[in-house]
Amino acid sequence: MEKTWTAVFVTHSMNEAMQVGDHLLVVLRPARIGLEAEIAGNLTAAEQEGLRQRILEVTSVGGDVAGSKDETNLSDAAPDVPT
Repeated sequence: MEKTWTAVFVTHSMNEAMQVGDHLLVVLRPARIGLEAEIAGNLTAAEQEGLRQRILEVTSVGGDVAGSKDETNLSDAAPDVPT
């Protein structure tokens, strides 16, 4: 019997998630999945930008992301939950 392994990698960087993962989940507050995407192989620049735009739409960040080629931080995408 062959063993299979699954690893969960958590990041706030969309670029890092698209480079490392093959399955992407965007988790929103309060604890719900806002977007689920399968990443098949290496994405082209156009595919990465399309996925980045979908993530921004889901997280309501929106706006022009032309200046965010290296890192786009999602930590500010959802409002803080009151303590």
